[in-house]
Amino acid sequence: MKVIREEKIYKYIVTAMIIFLCAFLTGCGETDEPEKKDDTVVFTFGGKDVLVGETYIYYTTVKEKYELLYGADVWQTKVASGSDSEASAAELIREDVINEIVRVKTLVKQAEKYNIKITDDEEIQIAEEAEAFYKGLTDDDTRQMSIDLETVKLVMRENRLAKGVETALLAEDPVEVSDENARMTRFYDMYFNCFIEDSEGNIIPFSEEQKHTQYERAVEACGELSTVSVDNDNKREQSIEDIAALYSLDMAQEYTMSPEEIKNVYGEEVHDILYSMSNGEHSTVIETEYGYHVFKMIALTDKKATQAKKAVMTEDAIAERLKSKLTEWRNEIDKNFSYPDSVNMDAYNRIN
Repeated sequence: MKVIREEKIYKYIVTAMIIFLCAFLTGCGETDEPEKKDDTVVFTFGGKDVLVGETYIYYTTVKEKYELLYGADVWQTKVASGSDSEASAAELIREDVINEIVRVKTLVKQAEKYNIKITDDEEIQIAEEAEAFYKGLTDDDTRQMSIDLETVKLVMRENRLAKGVETALLAEDPVEVSDENARMTRFYDMYFNCFIEDSEGNIIPFSEEQKHTQYERAVEACGELSTVSVDNDNKREQSIEDIAALYSLDMAQEYTMSPEEIKNVYGEEVHDILYSMSNGEHSTVIETEYGYHVFKMIALTDKKATQAKKAVMTEDAIAERLKSKLTEWRNEIDKNFSYPDSVNMDAYNRIN
């Protein structure tokens, strides 16, 4: 009996120790394991969460501005991002989106101080615009980004309040950007290259004979632009895109640039030639350091792109004018906020 009793006591002690150790180890595991972040919260600013859906709405707006200004292929380009570094446009837009949200939130916090309110008429307009925007989203957008109509209204309402605060701040000294300063020009470059790039990225210029062949092809193609082809007895001008395809010009394409960008890319001579042309007119063969070109002017002033550029320039000018004030207010709201340290990249990366 004594042996049995001692054995029972031993089993009891061992069992108790196992239970204790399990509880202890489980507790340690919970303490050491990093807290899992909510994948719907992109960041928190001033104690308020900004969710994926709200961020996505800003992302689509900023993305559209980039494409209007620089073309749909902007995402393959590199842009200066500091004194010695480059970043892709896709990387820059991500930071711009966060900065824009923080800017709007900062201004909204000042709305009461400046007696800025949403009127009943504005509420009606916001509801209509939000409905139109929401209907334009796909089922995947609304489901994957967790967007509902109220989220769209929130973004539009806050942007309206932010704009009101800006207007109040600039009432005595408004920012104005002219259409001429914001001008964006759309043209087609039928480009005959005079170099190739090898597998290692080295540029190899054409020989004089190869260059001459390209020049003759360019002259021939330019002549094609002046011909008229017959299609079902209806005369139509052959398009420059058709001719570029006929000559297999892989690097020929349409561009939308500012006058300054044209000058920087092509040089002052091409800049002057382009701005001496009329809409629909094409140039003769023009030689640059890149090869031979035939340009067709589509729009000396592309209205849509110009307005987009004007909006961006106006925003930049306002931001510069209000920089010190916005920095002061932002620090009052959340002085420790910074990109990318304050952003939950796991949540942000849900937005492509």
